[in-house]
This record gives sequence, structure tokens and C-alpha cells, in this order.
Amino acid sequence: MCDYIYTKRYQKPMNITTKFKLGDVVYLKTDQEQLPRIITALSISGGSMNNHLIGYELSQGSDSSEHYSSEITSYKDEAIKLGI
Repeated sequence: MCDYIYTKRYQKPMNITTKFKLGDVVYLKTDQEQLPRIITALSISGGSMNNHLIGYELSQGSDSSEHYSSEITSYKDEAIKLGI
């Protein structure tokens, strides 16, 4: 997915590729229960246009938490759920 973000200083679009998009249902790789979570927010941080980190806010019920793409997967891991 590619989002366009306009900066006040330059007023030019900035292309940022994200692994997941808002509304995607995902799972945490280390969650023993493999509960489904919804991506409810994206945060972009970094020192330059070419070097940035993307954080994802995941919501499950009334709880939410921040994670990076390396912690998230689109698929439920049944082996973790079974304790294997």
C-alpha cells in the first residue's frame, strides 16, 4: 500500500509503502491466544524522508497497543495457539 503524505514545508507528496493498511485484521506473532486485532492507526517517525519507521496501533476489544511490522502477521499461527 502506498499513502501520500503532504508536508507543510515542501507541499510535495511523499510515498511511503506500508506492509499493512488501516482496517486490516492481523495477529501478533508472539500472542499465545492468537487473538485477531485491527489496525486502527499508523505512526511514522524518522530523521529523513528516506529513513523512517512505521508503527501500527492494534486494537482488540477495548485494548490497543503499538507494534512494528516485524511483530505482526496476517495469518493466525495455530502452532503457537496449541503451545507447540
